[in-house]
Amino acid sequence: SLTVQDTRTYGTLTTVDAALTVGGSSNADSSIVNNTNYNSIYHLQIICSDAAYTSWTANILQSIDASNYHITQDDVNNGPSGPGSKVLLIVQFPGSNWKVNVQNTGGVSKNFEIKYIKA
Repeated sequence: SLTVQDTRTYGTLTTVDAALTVGGSSNADSSIVNNTNYNSIYHLQIICSDAAYTSWTANILQSIDASNYHITQDDVNNGPSGPGSKVLLIVQFPGSNWKVNVQNTGGVSKNFEIKYIKA
């Protein structure tokens, strides 16, 4: 038999934005995350304040210079808390500066919460 040791310890959720307000039929960007270890982010969770609300999507924006942002991963999937929650497993690790853009197409202003886990 082989002895296997799991050396990776997963962290707790860190809040990027506690209440990102996105007006009806508009977009809004979360706060910038300055990530000093680009390999450490592996999970994003985006939650709408109304768990039954489904008229929104979210994209990941990345920047090299912290001023010009480009979409690198878009339209996250439904998460564990139903349609109001979306979880993104990072396909391409974000660089040193990234943020989330939420698109609300439902015509009603909603608040969103954005969190991430670092390994």
